[in-house]
Amino acid sequence: MVFFLGCGGGEEPTKGDFCDSFGTAYCQRKVECGLEPNFNVCFKQLKSGCCLINDTCGEQIMDSAAFPKLMKQCAAELSVHKCSYLETNAFLPAVCEDAL
Repeated sequence: MVFFLGCGGGEEPTKGDFCDSFGTAYCQRKVECGLEPNFNVCFKQLKSGCCLINDTCGEQIMDSAAFPKLMKQCAAELSVHKCSYLETNAFLPAVCEDAL
C-alpha cells in the first residue's frame, strides 16, 4: 500500500495530506472488495468530496508526529475492514475518523 504524506520537510499535515493517505487506503480496499472497478476514479471522487470541493485541502489537522502513525493504523484497519461495511458506508474504523 502506498501513502502520500505530503511534500516539504517539517510541515504540519493538512487535510489534503489526510485525504490523499486515506483515499489511497480506502479506494484500494474498495477495489479489493470488488466495490469499485477503478482505483483512480474512486480516488478522484473521494479527494473531491474530502477537501477539494470546499477548498479545505490546505487546512492543518494535527501535529506532524502523530499523523504517520494514525494513517498507518487507519490503513491497517481498512485493509481488513468488512466489505459489507464499505458497501453500505455503515461506518469507518474509528482510528480513521480520529485522524481528522
